[in-house]
Amino acid sequence: MLVPLPLFIEHLCVVRGLAENTVEAYARDLKIFQAFCGAMEEDVRAEDIRAYLRHLSMRDEKPCRPATQARHLSALRQFFQFLIESEVIQQNPAVDIEMPKQAQSLPKALGQGQLGVLVEALAGETSKSVRLRLIFQLLYGCGLRVSELCNLTLSDATAEDGKFLRILGKGGKSRLVPLGEIAAETLQTYLKQHRNTFNKYGSDWLFPSGRKSGKTGKALALSRIQVWNLMKQAGEGAGIKNLHPHVLRHSFATHLLENDADLRAVQLMLGHS
Repeated sequence: MLVPLPLFIEHLCVVRGLAENTVEAYARDLKIFQAFCGAMEEDVRAEDIRAYLRHLSMRDEKPCRPATQARHLSALRQFFQFLIESEVIQQNPAVDIEMPKQAQSLPKALGQGQLGVLVEALAGETSKSVRLRLIFQLLYGCGLRVSELCNLTLSDATAEDGKFLRILGKGGKSRLVPLGEIAAETLQTYLKQHRNTFNKYGSDWLFPSGRKSGKTGKALALSRIQVWNLMKQAGEGAGIKNLHPHVLRHSFATHLLENDADLRAVQLMLGHS
């Protein structure tokens, strides 16, 4: 090696300040790569690295998962960047290689018992309680994405005499989602008695935040982060860890399908193509 591996390891520890476990994993990964490739640093090409990643995924003895492959690639990127900074090579052969795609694990749907406890925890007649209960009923009862909920306006919420929500989903696609009887009642209570509590600047948002933009002066709706935090707090009150909007959306779809709902109808309500 033109630049001994220990120098790179020292760089990771002293300059980058990486955790000991991460440094050890990178060192181990680089040794495996060098044994596979057998090339000097200036001779390594992007094709060599791609072949190496394929080898990791297809080897007979303990194939690497995408997450492990991504760590190997990260180690190589950083090592070759170190070689550039050390004026050993001029180009990083790993820089344009895409990270291996990792499977996205679905959130676990809530059980019926958890739902019951959560509904009880959301009881209350203050403005904040009614707003939180409505947010829950729209996320779970209508399967909304959190961004779709945040972007709802008054006209969206009163479509078709208040029996449907008009949703503007991904790609600008619009759909109508039916409101359940309980959610419709909560919506009317919220609109008539509580929404103005949060609507300090006269906005058309269904869920105004009570704040306005410092740049434009326009009233702001509740943000995604605010909704996530509200759901997290509601979950903690019901003894449910890591409750977030997508758990409710996934629970909506799961519970419909478990009760023999038509798959295509569920897809349409979720806004899937």
